[in-house]
Amino acid sequence: MKKLILLLSLLSFNANAKGFYIGLDYQSVNLNLREKSTNGITPKLDEYYNSKYLGASPIIGYEFDDISSIEVSYFTNTQEKTNNNTGLIWTSGSLSGQAVETSSLSSIDIYNINTVHKLKISNNFALTALVGGSIINFNLKESYNNGYSINEGVLGYGLNAGLGAEVSLSTHIALTISGKYTKTLGLDLEKTNGTSGVDSFFTYGGGIKYYF
Repeated sequence: MKKLILLLSLLSFNANAKGFYIGLDYQSVNLNLREKSTNGITPKLDEYYNSKYLGASPIIGYEFDDISSIEVSYFTNTQEKTNNNTGLIWTSGSLSGQAVETSSLSSIDIYNINTVHKLKISNNFALTALVGGSIINFNLKESYNNGYSINEGVLGYGLNAGLGAEVSLSTHIALTISGKYTKTLGLDLEKTNGTSGVDSFFTYGGGIKYYF
């Protein structure tokens, strides 16, 4: 009976639990592309497809107390890029002797779950630290001016660590800024010539939270 009471207490968090909150961040996700040499040539991948993604990220969280909370968030963005100056020349086919031109459409979806810890500096201001994990879906379509195209999608994971700050405007509303590093696992793009994939990324953002 005592164990059951303890379990129910844990499931209901604790008597001092503060409750749910929602938020919205505007974020910049900056990919660190892992470049691999092929036949002595190392491509500059950010010339072929975007390494920077901008967009809004909705957040839902639960605050256990004044110090700790857990939150989930989602980010998605699609970018298109054209490279008319690859420095390469077609050596065969109808475009032999002409410049190799590419266009790419890349998209990223990131699902995060993080624990957030606060260090209160004053009643209105707190420093924050987060750790957690991500599920990441990265899709790339690359087309060449000879009609050839590559389609590839990979699903990977990430380990997150970040720092930030929060300024309370009232009992319910706060402004936030944050920076987060994510080490990725499994985001390997084997089909794209010379590309090993996404090694890691940094996320910078700012937004607003509403505490119920």
